Amino acid sequence: MYLKALEIQGFKSFADKTVLSFGEDITAIVGPNGSGKSNIADAIRWVMGEQSTRTLRGSKMEDVIFDGTAKRKGLGFAEVSLVLDNTDHIFPREETEVAITRRYYRSGESEYYINRHSCRLRDINELLMDTGLGREGYSIIGQGRIDEILSIKSADRREVFEEAAGISRFRHRKEEAERKLERTQDNLVRINDKISELELQVEPLRVQAEKTRQYLRYREELRGLEVSVWMAQLEELRARSLVLQRDYDTAVSHREDARRALEELYTAGEEFSAQMRGKDIHAEELRGEQAQLEQGIHSCEGEINLLHNDMRNNSENMARIREEQAQQEGRAGSLHQQIEERRARLEEIEREMERCRAGMGQVSREVQRTLHSSGTLSEELEQLRERERLEQASAAEVRQLLSALTAAAQELLDQTAPGESCKIPLIQTQPDFSGVSGQLYQDLLSSVVTPLDGVATRGHNVALAASSCNGKVIMPGQVFSYLGAIGNPSVANGYQTSTGYANGETVDMVGGGICQVSSSIYYCTVYANLEIVYRANHAFVVGYVPNGLDATVYYPSLDYKFRNNTGFPIKIVSYVSGGRLTVQFYGTKTDGSYVKTERNTLDTVPWETVYQPDSSIPRGTTKVKTTPYTGYTVEVYRLVYNADGSLRSRTFENKSRYSKRDKVILF
Repeated sequence: MYLKALEIQGFKSFADKTVLSFGEDITAIVGPNGSGKSNIADAIRWVMGEQSTRTLRGSKMEDVIFDGTAKRKGLGFAEVSLVLDNTDHIFPREETEVAITRRYYRSGESEYYINRHSCRLRDINELLMDTGLGREGYSIIGQGRIDEILSIKSADRREVFEEAAGISRFRHRKEEAERKLERTQDNLVRINDKISELELQVEPLRVQAEKTRQYLRYREELRGLEVSVWMAQLEELRARSLVLQRDYDTAVSHREDARRALEELYTAGEEFSAQMRGKDIHAEELRGEQAQLEQGIHSCEGEINLLHNDMRNNSENMARIREEQAQQEGRAGSLHQQIEERRARLEEIEREMERCRAGMGQVSREVQRTLHSSGTLSEELEQLRERERLEQASAAEVRQLLSALTAAAQELLDQTAPGESCKIPLIQTQPDFSGVSGQLYQDLLSSVVTPLDGVATRGHNVALAASSCNGKVIMPGQVFSYLGAIGNPSVANGYQTSTGYANGETVDMVGGGICQVSSSIYYCTVYANLEIVYRANHAFVVGYVPNGLDATVYYPSLDYKFRNNTGFPIKIVSYVSGGRLTVQFYGTKTDGSYVKTERNTLDTVPWETVYQPDSSIPRGTTKVKTTPYTGYTVEVYRLVYNADGSLRSRTFENKSRYSKRDKVILF
């Protein structure tokens, strides 16, 4: 056995990988002081398992790693490999060479390898025992080592001879075996103590075991009884489930019947509401006609009184003239002519009186005929109003056509070069009203009448917004904008301050109340089966239209828009009369279809009463700060029916969420 090679990398002064090859002869290493001769010996001692940093001439194990110089960085690890010849198989391995490698990192981790296979430090020590290379061996003898061997105690000197004799391995194994025997003896003592303790517990454990066996028998019996009970309960539950299923089926059938009855009631209610709205409109018109007739009667009575006054004055004049005539009978000449003139005047006055009496009788008869023909006059008034609406619609169409022609002419003029003339072709055609029997807006598509709340400023704003929308004509394909129709609801445009919703609160705002008009228009839009372009519901529920059929607006960011998706123009009629807002859509119906709505309340959030302290409220009194509102989540579906009552379509209209607002009481 001899040392064949030594490979060093990162160990002390050997930064680069260095390989030293040795032959079977003696190899001597010479060099000046500080050249690294001792580092080679330290490397051999370190790779064979040296753990003493003092022996390696350092203060800590990290000192064996190359720490760098002024021109070179330090390394992160040190590695040394020692290759030994094993031709004589001194080492108990089949290989002819044995390479021992040790690697150490700055983090403190160490790795050991034998022939590039990972191993333990103990494995290396056992491999080198009895070969003269062990820790107590004589293979590495440094300065003062011989004097140290001669001067140490005989017991320490004995280790050197045992290593040389090749029995150190057995001594170490003997010591290890003795330590194991001592530990085993200690374990036997502890086990005997445990056995003594457990023997005292044998009898109690026997009693407990008997109880346990009895418990297990009882548990098995209990399990069988529980299974029997469960089976009985299962049969009972199955019977109950059958009864409940029959009850459920019956309840479902009753619910469907109730739902159909409710739908019929809703349909009848809507029809009655439509009839009531029509009756209210008719009654309002009759009241207006009655007021006009009463005004005519008062005018006729005034004329009659005036004629009576004229008759009295004429009688007085006749008496005065007769008296003057009696006084002037003695006069002659020119007075005779005056008498004749006065007589002629008197006759003329009498004839005038007769005419006045005849006129009074005729006026009285006319008043009676007027009172009896109020129904005929109401029909004539309605015809005149209808004619007025048609004329307004025709005028609006003419204005729109004129605007389109003006825009087209301006476009042609813009395309013409300066100084040139352009010809605008004009083709005169007759309008085609064959599809509507020669008349526009002849059908009432939808209508709604909503009551005002009685606040004067709010009623003023509603009437002003309704007046702005009244007479608006929406052509086929055109989009109607509510804010575009009424403009900015400001003081400059005539709107007044009233209550309205803003940021979830009821506040005073200019134009408060105009949402009632937009909601009524949205209601008519749905029931006229028109296309909704944009709509948003209020923060809280409103009382003038059903939940889910309202539309809020806020100038200029929040608008309500719909599109005329029919093939005919649509006219809006909106006005305020008798404390009520009326909105009507007129157009042309091509079939007998009609619209209903299905409103489903998905969620209801009731309001609560909240008390808040307020120092301004007198002690013992309270004041309601906010009016409560119940919160709802409502889904609305639009149902279109054919003329025969069959359902044509059911489409989702909207999903409206209304917040709840608690009742706040100050105290």
